Amino acid sequence: MNIDNFCSQISDKDVLELIWKYFEHHGNQRLTHINFFIVFSSTLMVFQYTVLGTNNNLLFAPIVIGIVQIIVSFAFYKIDERTMFLVKHAEKAMVSIESTYSFSHDKGYINSLKIFTNEIEETNKAKKEKKIFFRQISHKKSYRILQISFAVLGVIGSIWGILKVVW
Repeated sequence: MNIDNFCSQISDKDVLELIWKYFEHHGNQRLTHINFFIVFSSTLMVFQYTVLGTNNNLLFAPIVIGIVQIIVSFAFYKIDERTMFLVKHAEKAMVSIESTYSFSHDKGYINSLKIFTNEIEETNKAKKEKKIFFRQISHKKSYRILQISFAVLGVIGSIWGILKVVW
């Protein structure tokens, strides 16, 4: 069987289902990663700042934990960068499929069926209309804020740990 015959036997429904599963898988994977990052990083921070706040013999533990937190933040940043790329890839495929269908303009609600295409347009429109503090924030930006915050807390904890060792 050649590839042209195989592709002509795949229905639009099958293609949409395949792309949707791809989108759903990578979207869920991204959420799972960020949830794990938050739990893991919070645990590291609690341990680091608990050790820093008490008198104990674990002088170098806060320094090491801070360095680990910086590495973990960077690693999850890179993982999220990749999964975000895969999600966007699926979104582009959905927009491409939506563009192959002509939706009747005599009924306005029909055009709203272009979910992925409309989302891009509506997001761009909202970005232009609202002032900076009233705009929606993307998942990407909120995840970056979390990752940077945990990395900075790791740096602060490490510096605090170094100061405790020195003094």
